[in-house]
Amino acid sequence: MIKIFILSLTFITQGAYAKEALTVGCKNNISKELLAKEQEYLAVTFIQPTAEVRAWYKGQTLMIRAKVFDAFDGRSVVYSAETTSLIEEDICEFTFERKTELQCRYSNEAFENEVIKEVSSISLGAEANFSPIEQAQLSIVFGDESDQISLKEQIKNKDDSSVIKTVYLMPDGSNIDYWEYGSGDNGFGTFFLKDSASAIGQNTDSDYCIDYSVK
Repeated sequence: MIKIFILSLTFITQGAYAKEALTVGCKNNISKELLAKEQEYLAVTFIQPTAEVRAWYKGQTLMIRAKVFDAFDGRSVVYSAETTSLIEEDICEFTFERKTELQCRYSNEAFENEVIKEVSSISLGAEANFSPIEQAQLSIVFGDESDQISLKEQIKNKDDSSVIKTVYLMPDGSNIDYWEYGSGDNGFGTFFLKDSASAIGQNTDSDYCIDYSVK
């Protein structure tokens, strides 16, 4: 647990609870504190430190979620806090939990800024001659569906009846494999160590996340 203490929060009360969850000033202070904590925790310096803070009420519980990330290479994590206590005297104290399961070593920004660079990309249909390792990778990409129908049928069920295999160059000079398919005009996929069935990240509806097993 990481504790941070934020001052100068103004609530607009409506009955016993606030009408507005957090002021802009408070969100800015939370962003500053969490960015400092995250860089200290990882012992790194973000190139473009950024934070997005959301706050809302769920019943009588104040929910706060903050995404802390480097807008250059996409290193990111989510912090969360909840409280049912009323805030008095313009002082608020939140205990934030670092959601390790929601951390990414690289996310969308790494691709947008070409920190991770495309080496090659090819679209493959159901009749393609997939190698054993590619079949193993695709069984992971499609998940439970792989236990029910053949690989060919799975591919035929996707947008354009195809999958896309892309090889990327990582900052350390290594390559990774990435398989993507379309479903309802949305993109989904899985990242793997090169020529391996070891998954290292996901694309969930165009939201990329490569985990810390890759440097």
